[in-house]
Amino acid sequence: MTTRINRARSMVRSAIAHVFADQKQRMALFIRTIGLGGATVKIGIANLAYSFRRLIWLERQTAPVQRQNHCILPPFCAKLGLLS
Repeated sequence: MTTRINRARSMVRSAIAHVFADQKQRMALFIRTIGLGGATVKIGIANLAYSFRRLIWLERQTAPVQRQNHCILPPFCAKLGLLS
């Protein structure tokens, strides 16, 4: 029973520790502010930046393959016979 609980806690900790390690190493996050408000804002901005980077990475992983002769203006391309 204890082993199962420790395994579950370990999985959560490893997922969360990954985010903090990324912020500390890649973003060089070092909090030296006066007051809790400034530290909260700095951590919040770092979390937002991490989330945006993660979203961009995930979207690139699942991006559909585009055709070679794609056209931005489909009605115009249809008149010219460029759409197949």
